[in-house]
Formats: sequence, C-alpha cells, structure tokens
Amino acid sequence: MALEASISNLTTISDLISEFGTRLAEAEFKFEPLQQAHSNFCFCSEDTTGVIRKIEYDSSTNSFIGFSTPITDGIPSVRHFQANAFEDLKMLYDTNEMARLLNVHMFQRIPTEDNPKIFPKPCLLSAYGTDNRFTSIDILRRWIYIFQSFLNQGVRIIGFSTDADNKYMSVMRLGNPPHLITKWRNRLLSSTANLCYGNDKISIKHIENLIDNTNYTKLVHGLIMSDINPKDRQNYHSCIKLISDDVLNLLKSDANANGTFAYLALLKMIMKAYVDRSTNVLERISPFLN
Repeated sequence: MALEASISNLTTISDLISEFGTRLAEAEFKFEPLQQAHSNFCFCSEDTTGVIRKIEYDSSTNSFIGFSTPITDGIPSVRHFQANAFEDLKMLYDTNEMARLLNVHMFQRIPTEDNPKIFPKPCLLSAYGTDNRFTSIDILRRWIYIFQSFLNQGVRIIGFSTDADNKYMSVMRLGNPPHLITKWRNRLLSSTANLCYGNDKISIKHIENLIDNTNYTKLVHGLIMSDINPKDRQNYHSCIKLISDDVLNLLKSDANANGTFAYLALLKMIMKAYVDRSTNVLERISPFLN
C-alpha cells in the first residue's frame, strides 16, 4: 500500500542527518557514536557490493566521491579527491578510475545480560568506493586499526565477519587444527629448540620425570614413554594425553616445571577453542572478556 508523503524525500533526509551532525564522509570511520553505546562488546562486518559508476560532489567536504579510494596500510584516504579548479577536476578524471564497488563496514552491539532480548540495531561505520585491489595484509591492518579504535572508546570487538572472498579468507585462515596441535607438541619434543617462558625453562624432561617418578603410576598420569617419543609425529592422541588435567595438575605442583605447565596449558586452550566440538561459544571467547 502506498502512503503519499509518508517517507521524506532524500533532500529532507540528508538535511536531517546534517542537522544532527551524523553525516558520514566517504572513507571516514565514525567511532564517536560508540560513546553512547549501551554495551561494551560488538561484532563488526565488512563486505563489498557492486554500484553504478558515477561521480558526485560532496559540498560538506569539498570533495568528489565515486572514485576508487586509495588504500594506505589498509586504511582508506579521507577527502582524497578535492579540486578547486576545473583543471584539477579534469586531472582527477584522467588519472583515477571510477569505483565499480562499494566497501561497507558495519558494527552491531552485543545484547547485555540486563536486556538479553533487546537486539541493538546495526550501525554504519564507514563506506568508500574501491577497485578491490587491496591485499590480505591491507585487510588485516585495517581490522587491527578498527579493533584498536574501538578499544580506545571502551568497546571490545569480539569478531569480524565477511563473505568468502579469498583475500578475507586468507586473513582469517588457520591451519588444520589437529595439525596445529601436533606441530605445537613437536616443538616441545625437539632436541634443538631452547624454549623458555620468562625465566622458566620449557622442556620435555619435566614430562619424563613424571613417567620415571616411582611415586606416580600410569594410573595417575596416564602416560607412557612412547607418548613423548612417538614414531609418528602426527599422532594426535598422544598430544591429548599430554594436556590431560592429571598431567597439568602434576606439573603445576612442581615449581621447576612452571614453564612446561604454561606451554601445555596454552596448548590445551588451543585444542578446546579449535578442535573440541563440545566447547560452547562463551568458553571460546571468555579469555577475551576478562
């Protein structure tokens, strides 16, 4: 059903936005609204969509929008295309490509425990024309910049989401989780690696001492010598035995094994976060909430 005059025209909407000081310039990241956030946690997203190529003049910033915005260390340049004379405008057209894509950044606050059923609306963080020629390193640097800027406003980003573009997937990519764990364990087994945690030494000798200690039987720690000297370096099961609660508790009680305890405790966190399917979402992100 069409209701005449029920929605303001674009000019009126633009004037209202300007009146409240919320106008967004191309490539500008608006972090100030975060100060009014009712939640200290949020989730960010980034996506690119196709647009009709055209150039428009933004009188509020005296700049032209619609060109492919230059990217420096992952950050788009704000008010890059400004011209004070016709010759300057002609130079912009001759030396720059009109953007065929629009890169959009959004964020949404996470509901609080006080209002778990009230979902805050997503907000626009930034938008700019692009030619999609930036690299995965550019994306990573941009996300680090966004994360730190949010943190400066007292808001912590708990994650970024995007589509399946190869560049974005490269930023978020992890190796095969079981392989990551065995690789971490194999570093501990290396005879040439000299690992330390502060002033504490990380050594497989501490595990050997547990196995050789006559006060402990296999029923106590569940280990055998082949677990620390496996013929198959990709043996995932032996990794799980090394990070059992029994082994960690015994290492924790040994003042000389603080480094090895910290190393294996971190390995267990990796396993719970990336391999153990029984780990719920809150457990996965809880270390970042403290």
